Amino acid sequence: MAEGTSNKNLIIFLAVLPFLVIAALLSALYINNGQILPKEDTTKKSEKVKVKSGDVEDDEFSDEEDMIPNTVEGVPNYEFYTLEGLTVNPSGISDGKGRLRILVVKIGMQVKPLGTAIEEITSKEIIIRDSVNYYLATKDIPYLGDPKNRDEMKERILKMMNKILKKSKVMKISFPTYIIQ
Repeated sequence: MAEGTSNKNLIIFLAVLPFLVIAALLSALYINNGQILPKEDTTKKSEKVKVKSGDVEDDEFSDEEDMIPNTVEGVPNYEFYTLEGLTVNPSGISDGKGRLRILVVKIGMQVKPLGTAIEEITSKEIIIRDSVNYYLATKDIPYLGDPKNRDEMKERILKMMNKILKKSKVMKISFPTYIIQ
């Protein structure tokens, strides 16, 4: 009789086991928002970066993940701002033929959060313009004229702006107008 009870318990256990596995998977899906395994933490740890520009050396720049989401309920949580009318006298402004050279640039920015970013940028526009102008003025015509350097300049300007802004963040920089005359 002990052997029959043992087989009966084994059969019941094997019949109930799939239901237990399914219940555990459904619980994991519910707890982890539709994923069986929890998401791996992908936030970056703070990196300290020293960036030099001419004679200017910036303090640390924290490259932590942004805490403001890019979308809220599927709608972008950012807006665009354009810094227009920047005219820069690059270093070594003469082209060797006695002609003075200038850089005319318009800077487009993708900023967030909505409302706060534009207001803060507008209130600090003079500081931003001065910083960008100073940075670009330290570059010479060959550097400014080489398209390979544009991404580096965008990254540097983005970091400068985010250092100035406290309540908002610049996520992307573009140059809709970039003319060397």
